Amino acid sequence: MSEQNPNNPINKEEIIDVRHYLYLIWHWLWLILLAAVIAGAATYFFNRQMTPIYEVSTKLLVMEAPSSKNVDYNSVLASQSLTKTYSDMLTNDLILQEVINRVNLANDIPLLKKAIKVAPVTNTQLIEISVEDPDPVLAARIANTLVAVFIEKVESIQSSRFSSSKDSLGTQLQEMGKQLADINQKKALATNEADRDNLNSQALQYQQLYSNLLTSYEQARLAEIQSSANVTQVNAAMPNTVPVSPKILQNTIIAALVGLFLAMGIIFGLDALDDTIKTPEEVTSKLGMPVLGVIFEHKVQNEPITMASPRSPISEAFRSLRTNIIYANVDNPIHTLLVTSASPGEGKTTVSANLAIVFANSGKQVYFADADMRQPTVHKKMDIPNSLGLSQLVMNPETPLNAVSQNGKVRGLNVITCGDLPPNPAELLGSKKMEMVVERLKKDADLVIFDTPPVLAVSDPAVLAPCVDGVVLVLRPGKTTMHAARQALEQLNQVNARVVGAVLNDVRTNGHSYGYYYSKGYYSKKYYGKEGKTIVRK
Repeated sequence: MSEQNPNNPINKEEIIDVRHYLYLIWHWLWLILLAAVIAGAATYFFNRQMTPIYEVSTKLLVMEAPSSKNVDYNSVLASQSLTKTYSDMLTNDLILQEVINRVNLANDIPLLKKAIKVAPVTNTQLIEISVEDPDPVLAARIANTLVAVFIEKVESIQSSRFSSSKDSLGTQLQEMGKQLADINQKKALATNEADRDNLNSQALQYQQLYSNLLTSYEQARLAEIQSSANVTQVNAAMPNTVPVSPKILQNTIIAALVGLFLAMGIIFGLDALDDTIKTPEEVTSKLGMPVLGVIFEHKVQNEPITMASPRSPISEAFRSLRTNIIYANVDNPIHTLLVTSASPGEGKTTVSANLAIVFANSGKQVYFADADMRQPTVHKKMDIPNSLGLSQLVMNPETPLNAVSQNGKVRGLNVITCGDLPPNPAELLGSKKMEMVVERLKKDADLVIFDTPPVLAVSDPAVLAPCVDGVVLVLRPGKTTMHAARQALEQLNQVNARVVGAVLNDVRTNGHSYGYYYSKGYYSKKYYGKEGKTIVRK
């Protein structure tokens, strides 16, 4: 049984591995950059097709009426309040209609109102007016015309407050002037001294009344001036040749960044949903067992690669696996080994066959037995007939071993095929007779390797595992899920199996994100030369 670290993170919340995400970014960098380029280019060309919009601006200075000027804080607040009032008045429909008439625009007040932005400048007596339009010259005309119309409107409103009193005083002045002129004419025609004195006295009275009326008229005019606020255009609106919309460069950069981060988000999201095993570190940290070997993807031939190409890098990897198994536990040497996997299609038979060959090549006497009594494949892998085999040996443990074993084409390797398929494989493998067979094979050889079905498929490996010295779990990166590996390990632990470690099989170095870890970081083919010549890096 594999020892479990109490601090094993299998049952703890997983810690985020920053390197994992950096590897993902580096591996998919081409896709991330491509997404950014496509998003940026699409936005650039789309913005280039849009009609540019230009903005012009001008400012109005609102000054209080002279009669209300003082230096207290309330006066400042009143001035700012007047500025806000005038800001609202600037977009009045009547004023905008007059602007449309003078500039000869389309009679669309809502459209013009949308193009105009009016806002008081904070803590000042200024009003900023902005106008947007595809024609910068027209935008400037609209802004200046709006200011002119508004100033006229303000002056008209202010003058109407005193118009009645001024008109009345003006009428009285005209009448008094006529009467004074009549008296002066009569004085010139009068011959009697008494009549001239009388006319002089009347003239003085009318002159006094005229002077009083004139004073009242001037006072009314002065009151009108002092109580009227003054609105002045600070600077005339000028055409602007730089468009404010679309902002091609800014939009392109933003779109490129959005495309970049969106691609990264999709990659991280798919990676988070991908529960398959990717690296040896994941096996060690999440499953709590060592990785004994990493076998790269290779072309399957008619015979195991360690037999067909013994000097290849893949064969060297199997020899490295052999060494790690030997030293998995020096105090308790392994004489019987069970090779299984979590799920079908992970290459357990390929691993067990090549492992049996490299052990035999090292000078050991090896029995390679097919304990998969449901879908046996060892005889196909070793290219030998499946006649008498393990099932017959279990049914009759006294059967001579040479009657059920065959030459494995490698010195020291004896292969025991499955034989006839029994109706009850699990009961057969878990029987006392099977224990007797294991002990008998163990005494007759240095190492016995059993190839069994996947752990999660049937119970056969679990019933046989307690009878052997060690169990090797074959995992296939990109196919074996972490959930399946955990379940397989838990089932083996429940029967007190001694799981010595895992083998990562059929590791791809191209085409998938998990391949990057092996080709760049964890286990590189660069460590091996052609035909298995080892390159030692100091």
